[in-house]
Amino acid sequence: MDALLDFFNLIIEECRSGETVRIKNFGTFAAKEYKGRKLVTPVMDGGEIYFGDSLALRFRQSQVAKMKLNETEKE
Repeated sequence: MDALLDFFNLIIEECRSGETVRIKNFGTFAAKEYKGRKLVTPVMDGGEIYFGDSLALRFRQSQVAKMKLNETEKE
């Protein structure tokens, strides 16, 4: 189990540094950056909430993985 966690931590660190991680016949991991923004709402005192820049991990499956996932058993 530790090896799997180490593997995922490695993927996250590579994506955090701006790299794209491709695993052949499985998929691609990449980080997407969201710019910070200000939300204005009259409901709260002051009416403003600030969100800083953030990264989100994105995964796109390969066509091979998609085909294998959707295979039906042949009888």
